[in-house]
Parts: sequence; structure tokens; C-alpha cells
Amino acid sequence: MARIGIDIRSLLEGYRTGIGEYTYNLINEFLKKDTESEYHLFYNQRHSIKKDPPKFESPNVKVFDYKYPNRWFNLSLRYFGWPRLEKLDGEPDVMWYPNFGFINFNIKVPYVLTVHDLSFERYPEFFTRPHRLWHKLINCRRMARGATKVIAVSENTKRDLIELYGVDEGKIEVVYEGIDAKLRKECETTRLAKTSLARRGWAKMRKVQEKYNLPEKFVLFLGTIEPRKNIEAVIRAFDKASYEFPSYELLLAGGKGWNNKGIYEIHNKLKNKDKIRFLGYVEHEEKPALYKLASLFVFPSIYEGFGLPPLEAMACGTPVITSNASSLPEVVGDAGLMVNPYNINELVEAMKVMLSDAELRQRFIEKGLARAQKFTWERCAEKTLELIQQIKADF
Repeated sequence: MARIGIDIRSLLEGYRTGIGEYTYNLINEFLKKDTESEYHLFYNQRHSIKKDPPKFESPNVKVFDYKYPNRWFNLSLRYFGWPRLEKLDGEPDVMWYPNFGFINFNIKVPYVLTVHDLSFERYPEFFTRPHRLWHKLINCRRMARGATKVIAVSENTKRDLIELYGVDEGKIEVVYEGIDAKLRKECETTRLAKTSLARRGWAKMRKVQEKYNLPEKFVLFLGTIEPRKNIEAVIRAFDKASYEFPSYELLLAGGKGWNNKGIYEIHNKLKNKDKIRFLGYVEHEEKPALYKLASLFVFPSIYEGFGLPPLEAMACGTPVITSNASSLPEVVGDAGLMVNPYNINELVEAMKVMLSDAELRQRFIEKGLARAQKFTWERCAEKTLELIQQIKADF
């Protein structure tokens, strides 16, 4: 019986975003598919912990929880190679790290590392000094080059790993992320005929509508409120387009990131600022209603390792405008309207044509629904687990 160790430190945040969702969904799928292996889930319970990690109810799961002071723990791993993570994690046969993190490089067991993006290398200006220092202390290059196998979530991330870190192309596997099955089901429910299931779906939508006082027509952005997401361009472009579409509002949903002061300052200076609202962080179960009720989803991010929000919007039958940069073209394909993220006028025109041309909108809705079907957590987990188990067999 294989013992698979998994670092679940990414699940300790107050709310789950990208990497946390990735880790959570894949572990759940692993446990559905594999009842033979023993899964060792490891985390360190720091004093400032925001939330206990989710419980995975399965007889083949063992959780190893330690209570070392977090700063001491990380620095000790970095400079002294102690404690040995494989020892703390019940001596697994193979380790899986769902993201970069502090490890000891004298690790004696093979490990698989998932790399979501190297945005901190490509665009260091989008990160705070502490974040840049954190990545430097982790020594991401060494961690990637030392892995037995590296999983890249896109071809774009794979290219970055080869170009920036010199990782051997032969040990990199591209495995695309997936769309949450519950989100997909919620969105499909609202498209059904008048059944009790459909009525429950619409009831949830009304609840979200009332909570956020949603207008009848709105353009939606969903993501962390930070410079890398290019939110300033979204605000400026909508402000220009809104004079031709006075019945629409722009809603910006997502938790606050760093260095977002300029985003709010630009908003406050606009004459049309009352038509632009920040909703803050929205719960995972509220996303389907927001996507579905939106007339248009706009996501002109400057850099993404994968780019899940546009796919989620497409799965909900919402037309998408996104960026032609980084991984987004390979993920969205021809199912979204691509723009240059640095060209605000291009974004303005894209908004205008998408909001005014019903036939074009319908074409993108249909393409988006078909495209979104290709990305599932089940498929992602199957390929990931296959790689992990192959390493166990090889060693």
C-alpha cells in the first residue's frame, strides 16, 4: 500500500482562493478514486491561523498537525534542514506539494511539485517586498529543479519553468485545472425548465441578488483586487463604455490584495463612480449566481498561470472578455473575446460590441459552454494521481 504525503498548508487561510481550491478539490477526487493508498496530510498550526483546514472524512486519511511557531519552523527548514518534513508526515513513499513552500532540501523521498505560475519572477513589481522576500527564502528555483516531477497548470507555466528556472523539460507535465462540479451543477440548474430543482436554483440566485442588491444589468469582474488583475483598465474602460449603456453597472467582486490604493483612487475620481461597486470577497457558493446573473464577464488580467474565473463564467453561460496574455489564450481558446490588456480602447470596444450585439453574445455563450466542459477536477486529479503513483512505482 502506497503512502502519499500531501502538504496542506495552503488550506489554512481564512478563505480558499486559487491554490487552496486546487488542493481541496484534488484531495477530494484522490479519495474518491483511490481507496488503496494511505494519504498523509501535513500542516503546521501557527498561532495566527485563520481557519482550521477542512476535514477529509475517509478511513485512509491520516492528518499530521504540528504546532511549531510558524516563523521559527520556516526558517529552521530553510537554514538548518530541520525538522524533516517526511518524518513529520509519517514517512510517506512520495510527497506532493500543491505549491511552492518551505521545505528541507535534504528530503529523502521523491516529491512532486505543482507550479501554478511564476508571476513573481515575470512581474516582481506586482508583489510587496515581503512577498518577494518570501519567494526568495523558499528558493523556488531549487525546489522546482529538485522535484522528481513538476506539474505545470498550463503550457505557459511550463515555458516559464524552462526559460526562467532551467527545469528539464522531460520532467514537466502539463495538467490543466478544473471547474468545481457544484458550481457547474448550480449554473446548469438555472437553465432547466420549470422543475423543483430549477426553482431551488432560482431561489439561491434571488438570495444572492438581494444580499448584494444586484442591478438588473451588470458587467462582472471576479478576482483579487490587485494591480496584476488589471482592474484599473476595467474601471476606465467601463467608465468610457457606460455612456452608451447607461442601464449597466460594473461590479467588482473579490477580496482585497496588496497595493490596491490606486484602484480605489481612480474609482473615486470618476463622474460615473456610482455605477461601479466593489462587492468584496464572495463566498464560493455565491459565485454561480453572480456569474449567471451577469450580462458580461470581464477579466483582462496581465498575467495568469491558468485563469479559472473566465472558465467558471463560461460554464455558467456568461460571455467572456479576457486578455490575450500569458495562459489565458490557451485556456479560453476561441470561446472568449481576446483583448490586449494594455490597450484600454480595445477593451472599451470589446465591451461595446459584446453588450450591443445579441447574436455575437449568443455565439460566445455557446462556445463557452462547450469549452468549459473540457476542464474538470476529476480529469485533473486522475492525471495528477497517475503521476504520483508512477513515481512510487519507479522508486
